[in-house]
Amino acid sequence: MEWKKKTVVNTAEIYTAGQKESPVNLLIANQIGTQSGNYAMNFRDSQDSQDPTTHFVPDQSHMAESVKKISHLQNSR
Repeated sequence: MEWKKKTVVNTAEIYTAGQKESPVNLLIANQIGTQSGNYAMNFRDSQDSQDPTTHFVPDQSHMAESVKKISHLQNSR
């Protein structure tokens, strides 16, 4: 059986996880586990979003597939 690596690049602006009126853009990163180096991140998808949402949470019903996926967050400034 041959395995193929698939790379998908998505670029999107993220918005603060804090109060919308605050001049500071806030990204909340919560580590999954104690030494995994994996994080779930909270931020708004758009300026109009009422509440921030959690991103990059592994699908616990398909853990074997979840551990094969990697996400990177890069500051564009």
